Amino acid sequence: MKFDFDFLKDRYDYELKRKDQITAALTLPVGILIALGAAMAAMARSFSYTDGYLTWCFLLSLGSAAVSFFSVWSTSAVLTIGKRTGIYRC
Repeated sequence: MKFDFDFLKDRYDYELKRKDQITAALTLPVGILIALGAAMAAMARSFSYTDGYLTWCFLLSLGSAAVSFFSVWSTSAVLTIGKRTGIYRC
């Protein structure tokens, strides 16, 4: 049985290129996520938690911002990676 090494080499090169595209597509969104997470952590650490009502309002707004950000980021990251790599086509 004879193997088609050109086919295997082309397939390997294609998968390697696809892996590099996925890695490149994740770099910017992960960097932005880290920066915004650090900003949220800095805000949470520097906030004065002495007033009960103001504390609950702050924690509620911080929590809703975090949930919204993660849901939007995960959806847009999946679509961006899919479009760049050809996994998801519109």
